[in-house]
Amino acid sequence: MSGDRISVVVVNYRSAEEVEGFVASLATSDITPHEVIVVDNASGDDSVERLSGRDDLRLIASALNTGFGGGCNLGAAAATGDLIFISNPDVRLRPDTLTALLRALRDDPKLAIACPDLLGAPDPSYVGKRYDEPVASMAGAAMLVDAAAFTALGGFDDHIFLYSEDADLCYRTWLSGRGVAKVWDAIGDHLAHGAGGGRQWSHEQIKNGLYVFLKLRDKRSIVRHGGRMAVKTVVRGVRGRDPRVLTAWWSNARDLPSTLRKRHTVRGGATPEDRARLDALCLQHDYWVRTHYRREVLASARRKLRLGR
Repeated sequence: MSGDRISVVVVNYRSAEEVEGFVASLATSDITPHEVIVVDNASGDDSVERLSGRDDLRLIASALNTGFGGGCNLGAAAATGDLIFISNPDVRLRPDTLTALLRALRDDPKLAIACPDLLGAPDPSYVGKRYDEPVASMAGAAMLVDAAAFTALGGFDDHIFLYSEDADLCYRTWLSGRGVAKVWDAIGDHLAHGAGGGRQWSHEQIKNGLYVFLKLRDKRSIVRHGGRMAVKTVVRGVRGRDPRVLTAWWSNARDLPSTLRKRHTVRGGATPEDRARLDALCLQHDYWVRTHYRREVLASARRKLRLGR
């Protein structure tokens, strides 16, 4: 972070209009990025034609769609900044978003990843408190990452095509002795699902969630998460008539020896203090997820009851 040059990396898949909106918001930033790199993940539409030739970004056209993490790795490999701001194209920044994230990394040299508070609905009047909260993981929709740390970790896990690649990176960051924080006064807007996979990617969500837990989480958490994913598999498979969710379990069973070797290297190679720190933060995060999920289920049940009257 010696020079604080920020390389921005955005992965595009048939979301050129979203990319243009993101770049427009970036142009209002208090900090001028060192470079803006857009990786087109073999969109197959007019994205390359639409985005090429612009003088406010550098376009990398990938011949293959390697997923979000793979696209980010491709962009990061071409980046020359000391810091990398990774973002979804459907994120919109405020002028001081990057300023707040950079301040957080400067204030705490142990931090390797700083993430903004992304609002689901734009609220120009909302101002967050100045507080950098240590968190187990944050969404990869927007994160400022120490480039040296990202390289040392090997970037995103290329075994993951879409979903959970952000949690995997954050967990490995903690196990490496560095940290992840949510910066509450760094505000952005996230146009949810503007560039995401959606419900049809349930099999990837289940598969990758299981993989990351098996690779990096403590044994009790693996059991609890496995139980929740078993229920989710049945619900999504039956209600959604999606037999692909069963492949999530087959893929993890097939790759289990390889996953356990990675676990031995990454989690096993971490210090007891770093493992304990990650596990404690994950317990807090998992409690929030369970509470949020229960609230969603109850709200859905109430809506169905009202409609049935």
